[in-house]
Amino acid sequence: MIQPDKIRAEAKKKENENSKFRIYLKGHVDEDELDRQFLRLHKELFADYDCSKCRNCCKMYKGSIPEEDIDQDAQCLGITSSSLWILIWKKKSVA
Repeated sequence: MIQPDKIRAEAKKKENENSKFRIYLKGHVDEDELDRQFLRLHKELFADYDCSKCRNCCKMYKGSIPEEDIDQDAQCLGITSSSLWILIWKKKSVA
């Protein structure tokens, strides 16, 4: 596995190849099947990995929450949708 501090440099080396591969996938595979395969691989690769060791993914990559998921996510967190939006916008204004 690539060391977290080397991910950016390794990704840069393969940027062109990765771009071509993503373009190929978009036109040649079933998206739902691809999602299932990636989820299976992710679970397999990270089954014994403790993400709290480095949290590098959380530090390096910015995610987004689809608008249609806000209500459900807020409910899971035990807060209102409005409160979740406030948290999201506060985080964006700090970044």
